[in-house]
Formats: sequence, structure tokens, C-alpha cells
Amino acid sequence: MQNIEHLLRSVSDELRALALAKSKYAQQLAPNFSIFNYIYTDELMLSRMIADLLNPKGDHAQGHIFLSLFLQQLTNASHYLLLDIQRAKVAIEVLTFRNQTQRRMDIYLEIPYIDSAQSFGICIENKPYATDQPNQLKDYAQELNLAHQDHWHIIYLTQNGREPSTVSVSAATFETWQQHNKCTLLAYPTLSLWLTACAVEAKNNNVSLFLQTFSSFITSQFLGLKDMSEYESIDKIIQQTPEYQNAFMQIYKHGVQIKTQLNKQVSTLRNLFNIDYKKHKVSINFHARNDYAELLSCLFFDLDVKDFKVFIDIYAYPDRYEISLAERTYDLNKTDQLNVLIKQFDHQYQHSVITENNRLLLKTYTSDADHHSIHHYVEKLIEHLIDFHLSEEQGFKSYHFELAHAMHTSENT
Repeated sequence: MQNIEHLLRSVSDELRALALAKSKYAQQLAPNFSIFNYIYTDELMLSRMIADLLNPKGDHAQGHIFLSLFLQQLTNASHYLLLDIQRAKVAIEVLTFRNQTQRRMDIYLEIPYIDSAQSFGICIENKPYATDQPNQLKDYAQELNLAHQDHWHIIYLTQNGREPSTVSVSAATFETWQQHNKCTLLAYPTLSLWLTACAVEAKNNNVSLFLQTFSSFITSQFLGLKDMSEYESIDKIIQQTPEYQNAFMQIYKHGVQIKTQLNKQVSTLRNLFNIDYKKHKVSINFHARNDYAELLSCLFFDLDVKDFKVFIDIYAYPDRYEISLAERTYDLNKTDQLNVLIKQFDHQYQHSVITENNRLLLKTYTSDADHHSIHHYVEKLIEHLIDFHLSEEQGFKSYHFELAHAMHTSENT
């Protein structure tokens, strides 16, 4: 126990010193400044950036090196030695016309073989925020098979490398794909490592800087690591003595127990919801990945509201539950509009707060709160959103005046 206390005190002192140094040199370091604070990082924009980097003829002018590094991460990496990747064609939002499903593949690569007229097809299904659609991956596979016979591969890119839901493709079919190296599960953190490797190989400083910034954005957005220097400082302390390493393992094991308990709590809460809305589609998902560095579990609801895609999240932490509302791209302007809108629904939303990751924090409950109260609150919120969606209002745009007025009032107080 004493070693644990010493470790925690050392880490606390180190982080305090690091924060002081950052504050002192903030003007020189500008740690929070990033071009990604000013661009729209929705699914389409992320696909555009990834596709251009993969394109040997992309504006980066680095040839096929980025594509080569990317292909090395896939389950059938050795097969790509047979392809002429310098002649690869890369496109986004490619229509699935052969099987007449009229879907759009997020990123599509067509790469000719070196010694034959045949080509290899790759579909990257980019899922940073969205949920799966019915038969989506099944339809993509059918389209690829019609275009390339058996010469194809699907990359399923998500926040954490999860498997696709059975809504998109059956478990048996997906297992067969994996057995035959037809599919790779790719996580955004792994994509960050690829970007770092690309930055090392880039011959142009501007390209290298962009790759490093893109990588930092991903670690911040999908891993919550906004500053690698903190991680490195903590790791250095832990490695100092065997006693500290043992203390860290004890802390970690305790974290595993906490995370397991949180997952059970959210699973119990999930059973209260019987989402069967006749009026409007609402998806419910239980997000309980085995990432014990993150002591939380989450139940989230996904629905369309006019021209927006919104999430309702129920986060379970060791000491509390939080209910938040977010627009899928986490864009601040859209969050502002959402904030103005819900305050017109009911007085219970008047104290909503915009968090640093552009979510609306609506309600906080203690860890021992009655699950039925949480269930009732979220059910009412869903009803409000659906009623608005089905109303004759023109969507969030009709609230621009109220938003401007609210912001003006805030500035003058």
C-alpha cells in the first residue's frame, strides 16, 4: 500500500510540474493549437484526407510510399506484393451499381496486378462515428465480387477496431471472410501509427507536419490522449523501480474490477429500454470495450433529427452517471444550435453545458441513482427529439436567429 501511495504522489508531482512548465512556455509551445480545430472532421472529410494520402498521385507528391505502408497493416499483406501499387486508383463515395444496391463505398481502391490484366479491389468502410446499416458490408462484398471476382478485401475502420454488427453482415459470413483474409478490422489508433510512419518517410516538411498533426488529432479524438508528454512522464516514473511497477499492476488490476462492474451496471440499464418506436428509427448500442485505461462504460442511442445525426449517451463512471447529447461530428457550431433547440423543449434542459469535446452535458446522477429515473429521463428526451423531427419546423436552421440572440446576450452579460 505504501508503494502505491508513493507512486501516486510521484505522478501527481510530475504532472503538476509539467503543467507549470506548459503554462510558462504556452506562447512558444501553443499546445492546444491545431488546424483540426478549424475544419469539419466528419466522416466524409476524414475519408477525403485518408484517400488522398493513399493515392500515389495525391497532392502530397510522395508517390506510393504511404499506400505501401498502409497495406502492410492488413491481414493479407503479403498478397499486395503481386500488385502494381504505383498504378493504384483511389476514389471516395463510389456507387455500388453492379449489384444495384446504390450504396456508396467510403473509400475504394482499384489496384492492377503486375503480371495480369486483372485488378484487386479494396473497400474501406470508415465508421468513426456512425452505426452500421442493414446489409451494408454484405452489399459491399457482393459489389467487389462482381467487379473483381475473388480478388477483393474490405477494411472496417472504427474508433476501436470492433467487429461489424450482425445488422451489416452475418456473424457466420464475417467469420468466413476472416478465415480467407477478406477483411481487416482497423482501429483509428492504429491509423495514427500509420500516419506517424508516413511522417518519417515524407520528404517534404509540410507533408510531414500535416501527417504528425493528423496523427495527434486521432490520438486526441479517439484515445483521449491530448498530450503525449504526460504519458511519457508517467511511464518514466513507473519504470524507475520494481516496487513502482508492482504498485502500478495493483492499480491496474483494481481498474479492471471497476471497469467490469461498470459494464454490468450499463448492461442492467440497457435491459430497461425496449426501443421499438413506430414513429421513428432509434438505434441503441452498448459500448463496453475492454479498454481498462478508460474507467467508464456507455450506453448510446443514435437517431436522425431533421438534417442532423444525434447521439444520446449515458456514461457510467465509478462515482456518477452522465447523460449527454451530441451531434455526430462534434462540431461546435452544430452543438450550439442543438443547445438552443433543446432548451425550447422543456425547462429541465435549461442548465445544459457544452463540454470540451463539444457534447451537451444534460444531467448528472450519483452512482447509486435509481436506474428507472435515468431510464425515464432519456425516454422523455428521445420523445422530444422525435416529436421535433416529425414536426413541420424547418430543422435547426430555423433556430439560427435564437442562437445569434443567445450568443449576443451571453457576450453582453
